[in-house]
Amino acid sequence: MPFRSRLVFSFLLISLPAFARTWNVTDAASLQAAQSSSAEGDTISIAMQAQPYAGPVRLKNGQTLTGTGGKPRIDAGVEGTIILATANRIENIAIAATTAPGITGTGNGGETALEGVTVELNGGVALSLRDRTGSTKWHGGSVSGSGLALKVQGGSGDLVLDDVSIDVVDSQAVDVRKTAMSIALSSVTATGKVKPVQSAIVVEESSAPFIVSGGRIEKMLGRAIAIRMAAQITIRNVTLHDNAANGVSGVACGEDLVRGDNAGCNAAIDLRDVKGAVIDGVHIDLSSQVGINGLGVSDLTVTNSEIAGAGNEQDEHAMNFSNLTGHSVFTGLNVHGTASRALNVENGSGEGTVDVSDCKFVDPAAKTANQGILAGVHGDARLSLTMSRCTITHNASAGFQGSATGRGTLTLVVENNTFTDNGSAVTLVAQEQGNIRYSVAGNVTTGNTSAAISVSLANPSSGQVSGSIRNNTIGRAGVTGSGARCGTCNGIAVWAVGHGRLGAEISGNTIQQVDGPAIRAGATDAAEVDLAVTGNRIGEPASPTPPGAIRIQSGASSTDRSIMCATIGGAGEKANQIGGGWATGIDIVNRFPGSVFRIAGYRGDGKNLPAIASYLSAANRQAAVKPALTKAPEGNAFEGADACTILP
Repeated sequence: MPFRSRLVFSFLLISLPAFARTWNVTDAASLQAAQSSSAEGDTISIAMQAQPYAGPVRLKNGQTLTGTGGKPRIDAGVEGTIILATANRIENIAIAATTAPGITGTGNGGETALEGVTVELNGGVALSLRDRTGSTKWHGGSVSGSGLALKVQGGSGDLVLDDVSIDVVDSQAVDVRKTAMSIALSSVTATGKVKPVQSAIVVEESSAPFIVSGGRIEKMLGRAIAIRMAAQITIRNVTLHDNAANGVSGVACGEDLVRGDNAGCNAAIDLRDVKGAVIDGVHIDLSSQVGINGLGVSDLTVTNSEIAGAGNEQDEHAMNFSNLTGHSVFTGLNVHGTASRALNVENGSGEGTVDVSDCKFVDPAAKTANQGILAGVHGDARLSLTMSRCTITHNASAGFQGSATGRGTLTLVVENNTFTDNGSAVTLVAQEQGNIRYSVAGNVTTGNTSAAISVSLANPSSGQVSGSIRNNTIGRAGVTGSGARCGTCNGIAVWAVGHGRLGAEISGNTIQQVDGPAIRAGATDAAEVDLAVTGNRIGEPASPTPPGAIRIQSGASSTDRSIMCATIGGAGEKANQIGGGWATGIDIVNRFPGSVFRIAGYRGDGKNLPAIASYLSAANRQAAVKPALTKAPEGNAFEGADACTILP
């Protein structure tokens, strides 16, 4: 038995050097001894004392640095406060960072952990990682004072600050560049009080996820959050207040993104060449120029956020994007008090899809308001945008406007929205070789000061516009002028000028309280229009001297070679229902011999106006019909047609 005991004792003596040791530090001398004599894997335990310890503390691979008896403080040395090696752990330490970093590391970090660490900044950097790899997790603690909370240059792996509050004053908070490191920050707060600060968070050339999940950023003079050449960005539950002084004039920032761009804009959140950003639960208020600005952004998601009072000049928008491609989503937004548009998207190249739903775009600044939403294409861009279940109010111009120029193609679905007190509810315009495919359906609109819904080809034009306007409600029964009121305002207007082709199915709409024709359509110049006006319910004209309820025209001058083909009414539900009070139910006009007006289904004499009136009256519940051939009627006539083909 004694022999066996000696064997065990001998084994323990041989194994001791392989076990980690704990070095108890109570003063500067013992700290220096611990650093010089400790081995990899050891623990350095620092006791709380009245005076701070002096850094730097250079950790070796696998070492733990822990505070006892309170939270001992270490002041920065010339090279920093704590210099990391590989697989270190730091617990319950207070760090002061002046001109040097509080915690710094390069190279392979292995599994690095910080627990309950606090950093007080006075011009330094709290955590600086350069070309660092591995995993760094910081749980509990804080960064406060004036200085940079986080600086990352190069490297890979992941960095997580969990339940670590960052709260800096008069300084940028986060700077991340040229990295493949995944970064998640629980909270970032930065406030400009005395010193001018351009940005709180800057991320450039980052290929890995970057996440901020809370905080408040206030009084940054430039781009409060500036992201460039990055992917997988998430900004969640952050408040941005009173940021983004004007970088350029409003005109240069957002007036014309066809011939210019938005590169000079300042914004609360600025995205450049960013793919896959998520902005969720964010509150932006009093951004002096733009709320969210994007140039070359793809696959953007903005949800459950509020933007209040963005911009202080005309053409400064709540959300402003040039070349928004990929699939982007805007949902659950509350945008109000904007100087100009709530959402401005203009694409000159590439292909994009945008879904907008369940948003409020309301009450812009009265003196500078523009469209509520403007979606445009030029060059050879292709953009598809769907907007549904949104509320758009009090815009001086259109609640929603779509425009296509150059060779761009715009596909629009505007359905089941509410438009109140705008210049118009929906305005769509194509020019040059621009093309628009559209569906405007199920919307409710009141209080327009121009045509409630309008679709047009503008001169010069050689593109195609085609789609449907269905089941919309314009105006409120018994409320004078509630549909559209300007003296000659239409409920629905469709017009083509130039050399392009326009198709419109206008069906199932309820139109009332407008002071011009409820439905007006025309083709002039050398444009072609294919029209189907069926199943609409038209009543209560707003004008004391009302015009015809439906007016359709081909030609405006003797040189026009326009072609109008119109299906007006039909059997059963296809018949238009026109209430009393209108001068006539339907007016159709072919202005000159050079213009063409074809009536679908009519087989009679094109000059027999009573026969034409009878045919159309029978197809529209015996509505009063007034056909007219004006300007040289001897050479002028309507034509019959089997059907009018509306392009898909």
